[in-house]
Amino acid sequence: MSFEQGIALVLSGGGVRGAAHIGVLEVFDELNIEIRSIAGSSMGALVAAAYATGTLPDLKNWLLSLEQQSFLSLVDFQISWQGFIRGTRLMDTIRDIIPDMPIEALRIPFACVAVDLIEGEECVFRSGRLLQALRASIAVPTIIRPQVTEKEFLVDGGVLNNLPLDIVERGKELPLVAVDVCAPDDADREIQWLAKRKGPLREPGWFDSIWKSFGQATMSKPSDDMGYFQIMNRSIDVMMRHMTRLKIAQHQPEMLLQIPANLCSMFAVEECQFLYEYGRAQAIHALDSMR
Repeated sequence: MSFEQGIALVLSGGGVRGAAHIGVLEVFDELNIEIRSIAGSSMGALVAAAYATGTLPDLKNWLLSLEQQSFLSLVDFQISWQGFIRGTRLMDTIRDIIPDMPIEALRIPFACVAVDLIEGEECVFRSGRLLQALRASIAVPTIIRPQVTEKEFLVDGGVLNNLPLDIVERGKELPLVAVDVCAPDDADREIQWLAKRKGPLREPGWFDSIWKSFGQATMSKPSDDMGYFQIMNRSIDVMMRHMTRLKIAQHQPEMLLQIPANLCSMFAVEECQFLYEYGRAQAIHALDSMR
């Protein structure tokens, strides 16, 4: 298999595990593998947009510098059954990094996906304002308030299509490459990588406990004392993984990089540097194996 003609790249959602996407993209650029089109869901959409606008280094610098307290400053809590984070502060920060512009004006074809809860179907963005599309795609159900319009009630694209292989623009001659940062748990690979860390794993703190109460600590296993949000989000997670397996079987990408979901929770911002390095290493290993 050769990538001389370039690739069509698809990036999955997965919270801060999306830092691995940045490592993958950097390796492709260093090896002069041209990304001719790109698509993503949720965090994957955010990274894809940064790449398509040429602001990936800025997103990388911001993401890798995040700590629990700085991340918490982006969380504008609200009392609402639609989601306990309003999302305004987060989008203001994203706007400082990624310019708002027509999707049609990006340097390469871009697409991202959200889900319309009214119609019960995917909403694919290939045109329109970039940041409006991103706001819809990152609206994690029960966590971040949905993007509501007169006709639509939009939530995170990962609900139906976390690895949107079917929306990226490509011809038959263009190899399809995908990065899934919500891949099935891989204990052996996890142990190998954690053993190479320079320091011990951080002990869970109060911040982790908050997210765990909403079912977002993906390293946790189900238990008899699972609460409302844990059951809801675990159900979404199970459905999302099943849909991803079906998409992979249907579209059969020429290269699939899988980042195990059990490396860390989707809000473990202190692990971004590690995840970035993991993504780089996975890309290098996959490309070396092709030679």
